[in-house]
Amino acid sequence: LIVGQKNFWKRGLALVWGDKDRLSDSDVLRFQWPAIGLGWERGLLTFSRAMKSTRNPRYLLEQVLSLPKTTVDIIHGTSDSVIPLRMVQRLVGRYPEKLNLYLLEGLGHDPFEESVDLFVDTVESVISKK
Repeated sequence: LIVGQKNFWKRGLALVWGDKDRLSDSDVLRFQWPAIGLGWERGLLTFSRAMKSTRNPRYLLEQVLSLPKTTVDIIHGTSDSVIPLRMVQRLVGRYPEKLNLYLLEGLGHDPFEESVDLFVDTVESVISKK
């Protein structure tokens, strides 16, 4: 199993972590462990194929935003190399009354893993404003 190997996850997570020097062996193991299960790779391929064949993600967002009294809160790491900040800022600029952007300085694509306390504090703050 390729995805069950530690180096697979360590290399992949280092690409998306805001600060790869803060990536610990414990972080890697949290991602690696579920991947060891039988059939995981086939499941990942099936999911990937399904995502490729579905409608454009923007279509889904537009459907959600068309609902009355609906806003979407986006919590985003400023060092995300998978979805760059400028892309998110452009999206928020298209729907300024519907999208709220909360930035987590120095965090990458997995801010909820990189700084659990900061992420939870941010979510609590967002919820308390509702």
